[in-house]
Amino acid sequence: MASYEKEVDGLQRLFEEVQTDDEPVDEKDPNEIDHVSIETYTSDTEQEIDESDSIASVTVDPNVKYFVGKDGTKWAKHCPSMNIKTAQYTIVKVFPGANHTLKHLVTPLDIFGSLFRDEIRNIIVESTNIKITSVQDRYSRERDCRPTTLIEIKASLGLLYLTGVRKINHLNVNDMWRADGTGIEASRHIIDINRFKFLLQCLRFDNIHTREERKQVDKLAPLRQIFDEFVRCFKSAYRHSELVTIDEKLEAFRVKCSFRQYMPKKAK
Repeated sequence: MASYEKEVDGLQRLFEEVQTDDEPVDEKDPNEIDHVSIETYTSDTEQEIDESDSIASVTVDPNVKYFVGKDGTKWAKHCPSMNIKTAQYTIVKVFPGANHTLKHLVTPLDIFGSLFRDEIRNIIVESTNIKITSVQDRYSRERDCRPTTLIEIKASLGLLYLTGVRKINHLNVNDMWRADGTGIEASRHIIDINRFKFLLQCLRFDNIHTREERKQVDKLAPLRQIFDEFVRCFKSAYRHSELVTIDEKLEAFRVKCSFRQYMPKKAK
């Protein structure tokens, strides 16, 4: 009971001190940014508090403008003056959102095309044709290994995108072209199954003849050109403002990669 009365008396003293403290609040220049004064404590004014003592046992110096907590936190006795200018570094001038060029787009196809532009798809077409040229001697008929075009690559990528939308990306390719009602009817109208398989085998994203040389200095060489173009498209389509929070996301990945990192704690 004595400890309770001691604590009540201590709190009462703190309350009376704040009420009777007539020290005027310093008026700050409106051009100043900081509105909280920083006090430098000496060994005479610094309040050292034993963790075993309660707040009621603290003797507060009326000349000090702060209450000091057990962890060293300083709490100002008076509210800071609100008649000041907002600090320049706290003013957000750019708000996050899509750029004006993307805001006018309506259909999902137009939005996807603005992010996955023809510059990227042309790189895929050129790289795939280089691979097709290297395997042409394996085919007896020229029409079975003819070079691809931008329209054909768009159709193939669109079909792959469709399998993801319908959540059938694990479906066997032959089952997609079934005509018994269990397949995807759109696939039979988009591209021939043999041609689709051939393009998947030859699909490349860089020049295979110079890849080994580039891999000596860049481990992302097979995708570097596509990756840089893709990042550039996103930068021109969306502004992230001055305040950004970056987080990580782990994707399922089973391909052999030299810079792949396995984290057992995040594998579940």
